[in-house]
Amino acid sequence: MALLYLVSFIYSNHTVPLLISINASDAYRGLRLDQTVLVRGQEVEAMSEREGWGTLRKVPGGYEARLKRLIDHDRHRVWSMLTCSELLCQWLAPGSVEPVLGGRVRIDFAASGSTIDSTVSAIDVPSVLEYSWSSGNEPVRPVRWELAGNDECTELKLILRLPENDDPARACAGWDTHLEMLLAAMEGVSISFPVQRYRKAREAFAALAST
Repeated sequence: MALLYLVSFIYSNHTVPLLISINASDAYRGLRLDQTVLVRGQEVEAMSEREGWGTLRKVPGGYEARLKRLIDHDRHRVWSMLTCSELLCQWLAPGSVEPVLGGRVRIDFAASGSTIDSTVSAIDVPSVLEYSWSSGNEPVRPVRWELAGNDECTELKLILRLPENDDPARACAGWDTHLEMLLAAMEGVSISFPVQRYRKAREAFAALAST
């Protein structure tokens, strides 16, 4: 079955509409119509109404953000994407998560020179995973994954707690973008970090932070 997408791309400073056909087997389930995709090497962005970015609110000592995705795979498959080293690198960065309470979490963003080095603070396989997005003496930034669903579909929730002096829009946009990469990776599709998506997400979360 072929899927049709109305997309646009910039050519010589002009926005050019383009109707493309993608085989269902080549598209990944959970694809947002505003997702940045590649067509013959040209970055294009589908035009549609988006569903909402998530929530971001001020809490004592900082911010709390909640992002959600519905995924057409069972929880164990999604859990593997969050904890298995060979899968983490497909959508986040090279690293390892020891899925036990107190287990080590290390994720290496070599390009930026940043490394996450913390421990698992809460775990209930395959429903809950929590650790801090920090290293050494950095402020604690809890990252909590919650998975619910059945054998065919998983509701994945990501709950972030950020210190008051962090940039919540930047953090949320980064996670939003990596979640889109996660959806693609689950369908065997490798996509580069979609910069345009990140920029839009950052603008959206900046607006949420200011309300």
